[in-house]
Amino acid sequence: LNGNVLGNGNFSLQLTFSKYLNLRKLSLSNNHLKDLPSNLFQNSTLIHELKLNQNGLSMFPVEALEGLTSLKYLDISSNSLEVIGDSLFVQQPQLESLNLGRNKIETLHKDA
Repeated sequence: LNGNVLGNGNFSLQLTFSKYLNLRKLSLSNNHLKDLPSNLFQNSTLIHELKLNQNGLSMFPVEALEGLTSLKYLDISSNSLEVIGDSLFVQQPQLESLNLGRNKIETLHKDA
């Protein structure tokens, strides 16, 4: 789904991904997403690759990653992130690759 304009308010991300229980890879890059709903990937336990780069995200809520128990690759580069909050990646101990490049990160909490 990369390269669309899903962030224009006419698309419900929450409802869209909750029913695809076998989804393993998802690219939402370059979609003008400014924020992510909490528990967006609640039922997406098999996703192991998630790309959210080039969206303009200014925050990344801890709850957005809940349910991603198989996540190994996360790309949130080229956004507007300034803070990586407490415990953001605690529930993803299997994470092998994390791309945070080209953001505006000023604060990286020690427990992130």
